[in-house]
Amino acid sequence: MSKFFLGIDIGTTGCKSAVYDQEGRKVIGDYQEYFLDYPGPKQVEIHPDRWWDAVRHTLKGIVKQGFALNKIKGIGISCTNAILAVDRKGHPLRKAIMQLDQRTDNEIEWLHSNIGEERIFQVTGNRIAPGTFSVPALLWMKNNQPEIFKKAYKFLAPTGYIVYKLTGSYSIDPSRASTTMLFDLRKQDWDPLLCKAIGIPLPLLPKITPADMVVGFTSKEIEEITGLKTGTSVVTGCMDSVAAALGSGISRNGEVFSILGTVGRLGICVTKPTFDNRMVNCCHGLPGSWLSMAAINGTGASYRWFRDNFGQLERLLAEETGDNPYELMNKEAARSPAGARGIIYLPYLAAERSPVWDSNVSAAFLGLKLSHRRADLIRALLEGISLAFRHNLDVFGEELGIKITEIKISGGGASSSLWRQILADVLGVKVHLLANQETETLGAAFLAAKGTGLISGYESFNPAITETKLPNRNNREIYQKLYAIYKELYGRLKATNEQLSQLHRTYFER
Repeated sequence: MSKFFLGIDIGTTGCKSAVYDQEGRKVIGDYQEYFLDYPGPKQVEIHPDRWWDAVRHTLKGIVKQGFALNKIKGIGISCTNAILAVDRKGHPLRKAIMQLDQRTDNEIEWLHSNIGEERIFQVTGNRIAPGTFSVPALLWMKNNQPEIFKKAYKFLAPTGYIVYKLTGSYSIDPSRASTTMLFDLRKQDWDPLLCKAIGIPLPLLPKITPADMVVGFTSKEIEEITGLKTGTSVVTGCMDSVAAALGSGISRNGEVFSILGTVGRLGICVTKPTFDNRMVNCCHGLPGSWLSMAAINGTGASYRWFRDNFGQLERLLAEETGDNPYELMNKEAARSPAGARGIIYLPYLAAERSPVWDSNVSAAFLGLKLSHRRADLIRALLEGISLAFRHNLDVFGEELGIKITEIKISGGGASSSLWRQILADVLGVKVHLLANQETETLGAAFLAAKGTGLISGYESFNPAITETKLPNRNNREIYQKLYAIYKELYGRLKATNEQLSQLHRTYFER
């Protein structure tokens, strides 16, 4: 008799839940979108009840499709990056602060002056940065909302919150602990001296447990709310990128994967703790391995922004025909040649993390002329995001000395054949499309299968590939030239972006 496992992914703007059998085959799944809040300048938040409501909605969707949730033997959860304060009863004390949040300029300055980039990097393997790492947000809370900080019993990542809702247990795994700025990446434990120096009491942090360790079981109340059988095992869970790496079969040194989601990610598996501070570095779900990752903020976010603000035609047609508005945009972009007739898009709509780490940088279209058409703009979006991926891929090759010849891709954007070809052409590598695009839910389900003893490890998993895009030599020359210009533009526009950012703060962030 087959055994089934549930993988839940709490994404930046939506929740996916999917059921897998013991062979890793997807049986059924559902998705629920939610929205973010922007309560003030550079602030991005979400009420955690939206995560929980989305989980319950997707579980109901799975039941409506005919699957009985009482068949599930174990649950694994992966998540985007956010930090949440809860009281002793697990109730949120405020909205969660998201990884896109950039409000912590004062806290960043304090960390640089009082702790120092070198000490942070030596311990955590990561840089001082807003949003991506939790400490600046925790310090902001301590400085600006001291009553909430004093009431806090635990600080949780999204996985920790959903695990608590399901089991009543507090937890965090090494991968998500890696992004707190309080975690020793080599010793794989909280660093008490760093916690003391920064002023974050150690008891406020959950106990670190392996991602595939069973930390609790669903209750009778949860069975009544969701249909999940009482006593179903729940494992700690992990960072979404780690789950995606497991679901992509990334287990050997130098293997690369990419996720074309709201926030794009490009990751490489390394078996030595050698880190570059331009990347986000974390523990892998495999013993003795780490992931070095680039986080590109404006990936799917750029395409969604264009759809929402300039894609009225595609949205109307999609409503009438049942087509996907993004696929209609892809068809439009395909009418433009490689190079988008000389337009370059800088994908910095939400500032940028890897590799420039600049909260003042802004997005831009450059090279516009009267002869350009809408199709050129859409293609330039896809190309600009791909150029950002190339920028980060080069860092991997330069710093790690690994020749990268292929990547495995997943995520919503990976469904675009045009985008996959552009990536192959810009990166100059083979681009493999995975048969299962929901690598986060698959990886999370694998954690549950491992935690309940059904599988012994992840190393033997070799996911199916449905298509491989090879670089088109005819497009290589133009993309090489565009890339050279792209790399220069950040430095040339840095002062201008700082001026515009100041202008925005002065006149428009009120």
